[in-house]
Amino acid sequence: MHAILLGNTAADESSDVKGIIGAILDSSSRIGQEQVVAMKLALEDFYQKSNQSFALHIRNSQGDPLLAAVSARDLIDNQKVQAIIGPQTWEETSSMIEVSSQRSIPLLSLADTTPEWAMKKWHFLLQSSPSQVKQMKAIAEIVKSWKLYKVSMIYEDGDSSSAEVLSQLSVTLAELGAELSNVLPIPSLGSSSLSQELEKLREGQCRVFIVHLSFHLALHLFETAKRMKMMEEGNVWITTGTFTSLVHSLNASTISNMQGVIGVKSYIPNLWHQNASFYHRFRKKFSSQNFEEFNYEPGIFAAQAYDAAWTVLQAMRETNQKDGQGQLLLDKILLSTFTGLSGKIQFTDHKIAPAHTFQIIDVIGRSYRELGFWSDELGFSKTLDQNASYSSLVKGLGKKYDAVVGDVAIVVSTRYEYASFTQPYSDPGLAMIVPVKSKTGNRAWLFMKPFTKLMWILTLVIIFYNGFVVWMIERNHHPELKDPLLQQTTTILWLAFFSLFSLDVGRLRSNLSRVAMVVWLFVALIITQTYTASLASMLTAEELEPTIDSIQQLKNSNAKVGYDRGSYLRRYLQDALHINAENIKKFNSPQQYADALRNKEIAAAFLPVPEAKIFLARHCKGFVQAGPTYKIGGYGFVFPKGSPLLHGVSQALLNLSESGILRNLENSMFASEKCKDKGPGAETTSLGPGSFMVLLILTGGTSTTALLIYMFPVNYLCLGQRRMWSLMMAAVKRWGSQKRLFSRRVHNIAESPLNSSNISNLPTLA
Repeated sequence: MHAILLGNTAADESSDVKGIIGAILDSSSRIGQEQVVAMKLALEDFYQKSNQSFALHIRNSQGDPLLAAVSARDLIDNQKVQAIIGPQTWEETSSMIEVSSQRSIPLLSLADTTPEWAMKKWHFLLQSSPSQVKQMKAIAEIVKSWKLYKVSMIYEDGDSSSAEVLSQLSVTLAELGAELSNVLPIPSLGSSSLSQELEKLREGQCRVFIVHLSFHLALHLFETAKRMKMMEEGNVWITTGTFTSLVHSLNASTISNMQGVIGVKSYIPNLWHQNASFYHRFRKKFSSQNFEEFNYEPGIFAAQAYDAAWTVLQAMRETNQKDGQGQLLLDKILLSTFTGLSGKIQFTDHKIAPAHTFQIIDVIGRSYRELGFWSDELGFSKTLDQNASYSSLVKGLGKKYDAVVGDVAIVVSTRYEYASFTQPYSDPGLAMIVPVKSKTGNRAWLFMKPFTKLMWILTLVIIFYNGFVVWMIERNHHPELKDPLLQQTTTILWLAFFSLFSLDVGRLRSNLSRVAMVVWLFVALIITQTYTASLASMLTAEELEPTIDSIQQLKNSNAKVGYDRGSYLRRYLQDALHINAENIKKFNSPQQYADALRNKEIAAAFLPVPEAKIFLARHCKGFVQAGPTYKIGGYGFVFPKGSPLLHGVSQALLNLSESGILRNLENSMFASEKCKDKGPGAETTSLGPGSFMVLLILTGGTSTTALLIYMFPVNYLCLGQRRMWSLMMAAVKRWGSQKRLFSRRVHNIAESPLNSSNISNLPTLA
């Protein structure tokens, strides 16, 4: 419950207050919060203008029709209000219109749609917000422009405005050759089967979804759709003004669920530019009362509530009556004619004229961008003046305009004659955008890619060297290592490669060979694991490359190219880059040349650097910038020649650039759009010896040390031992031979037979 009194003091209310206004709003919602602040500001502004006090009593209906009816009776009976503003839905309005009409209290409904029969039945009912039914034609025209002929409608079941919106959309689509193929009603309190219902739509052939839901219900829908991967490219989501008009209040995490959504909302002409005071005061008051909100910007609902309050205030001042003059007050309200924040305020048949001009936005990054407008008279237009162009705006400087602010290209040849430009505020340059293709030609030899050629050579050298060292040390312990040369060579190779995967310590007899193999097995384990990881990464990550590498290749192939608006770009492509004029095609939107690149209608698109960054942020996986950046003037602000503002604005831009503010703004704009996978240019580099140099030196040094210890000390000892052994063996043999001879003689004599005959024959000694 709120009550506000502007004037002298509360004690003097009975004598000073010129009128009492009631408002029934859902102040727990973002719409109601904006409306409350806007109405309070309307009373403040009206007091400053007329010096007359008015009281405003606000009740929170919480979106409940029963509570709205009770609040209306309380305001009329107890607070003696003379007019009631609100609520936001027809369900709430219908619950309180009976009591309002019985007491002759004008009720200014803020609902999007109010049935014609209701305004005829209840004379004191007025629709003070423009009907949004006309936007269905704008949505149908969007569908037609993409050459799509089947549309699905998702609407809120129980919302009385949905029936009229659904009927109008169906008729408009039929007039344009399209059809409403599917409708999905969603209960106002949400549905546990939403995922199942969306799954049915996904399985169908229709990929265009028009969403006419309340704010929180739409957020739930997009969150579910993103989780089901229905927000990806290939699906088109279009929201009506009920939701689009509140996109400005979303935070970055919420808006990430609805990237690429196209929104249609009523256009508010020069809302905040001509009402800067209201804008700043609204932000200040709104932030103090709703500090939990993310964004404090006012939207169209705030503008409509402000205008409704102003309408009642003007009528009350003219009637100069506090109560009992309901019919007179109604007549004054119906005669109101003025230009408010939301546009022209004038009642016809108890309602404001329906909106005819709608703004089209595209949700991208952390916010949204304005794509253009649609109106009954002009259709689609980048600006509201269909015939306007930057060149015509530049030529009109000093006559119609004092400055041109926007993405105006600095073109010396055609525009410097009429105006002067500031320093460029964006990166000057023209980028060539081309599709990417997969590198499939060299995948047969991909297993060689993890290591460089030098690394492969060094690895093989180390393998053979370690095998040779083991063979040298172990050959004396294994007979099979003393086979013929060819078989020994095979054994060395087997030892070299077998040691990469295992170490059979039991077969190695020498501690030197064991030490060499342990170190090598440790190094080999690291090398093989690194190789496996690198190869797996290369096999799973597809490597991409541009289809066109240079402008020369583009010209040699005589391929067609596209450019994004601006006659100066066409001249630059012809005169500076020497591209055949017949091969140059113009496109009006990023989606058009994205489709043309995919369909191979064109081979490349030339875009100014800022637009190229936006394009690549949205299509990072399918396209890439190729070749150099071609220097052009960039974007700047335009002033008449000799304008005193030129120098100051240029200096301010330079200060922003030198301080890094411009760069920070650009980085923050594209922060949420950076490509998560690098795509082209993210190739895994081959590893060289430098990554393993310490390990290679370790294993090579260990094997060499083992070989040296084996060869020199062992050979020296063996030579000494052989010499000493030879001497010892010679002495033993000599001594042994003498011993055997002496023993034999003694034995023979002793055993010789002695007989008389032999003895008698011996000579006699004299």
